[in-house]
Amino acid sequence: MALVPAGAKVVLSASIVDAAEGGDVAAVEGLLDSEGYASPDTRNLNQSTLLHAACRHGHLPLAAALIARGANVNALDYGSMRRTPLHWVSCVRGKASSACSTRAAHALCGGAQRVAVLAAVHARWPTASTSAACS
Repeated sequence: MALVPAGAKVVLSASIVDAAEGGDVAAVEGLLDSEGYASPDTRNLNQSTLLHAACRHGHLPLAAALIARGANVNALDYGSMRRTPLHWVSCVRGKASSACSTRAAHALCGGAQRVAVLAAVHARWPTASTSAACS
């Protein structure tokens, strides 16, 4: 485990979480740089990363930007759910059927954007699972 640089923020601010939940790529990238976070995998008080927030709200362009910055697609949130950001790409905030297949997510998210995100995921983490159960 890498040491956190002196002075680096280790908990996400409300403003960057709000920007991620709103899908504002420019604001999130600007705040990542200006607020001095230790990594793109810094967590909020609920133990979710920015990538969790982007995927949970269906903001695939933001997800792709965070992945390009090195965000971990296999990070588990620490709440009772213990889910990865990829789970949320597949489930799109519970709008998919109980099977929650990648085919359902493709239909819900818009094919081209979802394919771009999954291509970025596979380029960075070739063994990442891109299908998840919604249970």
